Amino acid sequence: MQVSNSSMWGYSAFVFFLAIPLFLLLGVSDLQFNIAMTIVFIVIIFSSYRLSKFFSSPKHQIVTSTFWVFVYIFLGVSPFIQLGSDRFPWPGYYDEALIAKSALVVLVGLFAFDFGAHQYSSRGLAIPKLLKRPLNKSAIYLVSISALVSVPFFLQRLGGIDILFMPRLERTRILMLAYDLPEILLLSNFLSTPVYVALIAVLVKWFSLKRKNMKMTLGWKLLIFILFLFTIILNNPISNPRLRVGTILLSFFFVLPWRRWSSRVMVGGLVVGMLVVFPFTDLFRVGLDVSLIGRLEESSVVRELTENGDYDAFQMVANTVAFTENAGYQVGQQLVGAGLFWVPRAIWPSKPIPTGQMIGEQVGYGFTNLSAPLWAEFYIDGGFILVILGFFGYGYLVRTLDSWYAYSCSQSASWVLSIMVPIYAGYQFFLLRGALMPAIAYFAPMLLVALICSIPLSGKASARILNDRARITGQHLP
Repeated sequence: MQVSNSSMWGYSAFVFFLAIPLFLLLGVSDLQFNIAMTIVFIVIIFSSYRLSKFFSSPKHQIVTSTFWVFVYIFLGVSPFIQLGSDRFPWPGYYDEALIAKSALVVLVGLFAFDFGAHQYSSRGLAIPKLLKRPLNKSAIYLVSISALVSVPFFLQRLGGIDILFMPRLERTRILMLAYDLPEILLLSNFLSTPVYVALIAVLVKWFSLKRKNMKMTLGWKLLIFILFLFTIILNNPISNPRLRVGTILLSFFFVLPWRRWSSRVMVGGLVVGMLVVFPFTDLFRVGLDVSLIGRLEESSVVRELTENGDYDAFQMVANTVAFTENAGYQVGQQLVGAGLFWVPRAIWPSKPIPTGQMIGEQVGYGFTNLSAPLWAEFYIDGGFILVILGFFGYGYLVRTLDSWYAYSCSQSASWVLSIMVPIYAGYQFFLLRGALMPAIAYFAPMLLVALICSIPLSGKASARILNDRARITGQHLP
């Protein structure tokens, strides 16, 4: 029987993904084996199989693929090495039963997610009219100009242009003297999000017209260049969280014209990047006087996986399981708090704090800006039952988003959906890693700006905007 090239790619990828954690395990001294390692290895096999399918598929399953990349790295490979070496990023002691139960929480969530994804059919949910609204060129231009014009105002509120290239922890420390954390997040989002989303909207519109053999004028290309420049400056990796920078880079890749090899590049690049590159992108987190060569010499992939707080997802699930055994379940309070993140604490004094912070304070960590994976968010509010129900629904949602996006691409459509799905596919790392409350707070402004890009403007408003654009660029929009 002849094996197709696509199948060969899939088989090779499956073997490659399984070989990575086993190879890394060779670098661990004093190996310790337990039941939890067996469960986590099943997670690795499961996620490796799913990722290998993307190597042989040209389909636009960008949301599903980033989900499984997250699972493979943060809930598969990293806990496998942590359990084998009995070392975790944060202090803590966990008995074998607790660790096994935590691993089971992850695995049950994955089975529920996969089952929910397979319930979707071609006769699934229709695309909501709100997400199917076409992008309006005048509205995109209005958002772009408004975003660019507002940059000096929000920069001034945050402390001036020096804040842009200040190490993130130093920047946060200075801003905390003038604002509380929600205000800092709000101002930072208004500074950088509109420019970034406007750029994605312009690119989506541009590629949509190119597929229809229509050309963009010089003025539109100039707008792309200006937005791109501002996006890089405002979202540089020195002063911004790496997951935010990663979201932007991935969304750029996802809006590019898709090719048969795109899935392989994306999945393979993400796996290697998350294991090798990601830990070192926090080089300037504390200060600028650091050496990449020095950091590389004193570290290794195994050391990063076991000591770097970026890979604390499984440990935070374990901390959550331990928390519920002592304090009980929160019965939906954390999910409600995340959904109502926008309600001021002055109006809602008992508003829940982010789950990662709550767990960190309970455990006694001095640093409480911690992750809380979606598994932990579901488990702390409703145990295994909510994990199953939550991931069943999330699996269906992810499969639905991929199907909607594939349809929009086949129609060469430039809809709100065409902006939000590429952004969400990259942003999903932030959502899955948690905590859910700040994750939703970051995503909401992106959705709002994308919706504004589809507002149909009146004839007078459109003419006024076009005249303003003409004065700035000397060109006319197509």
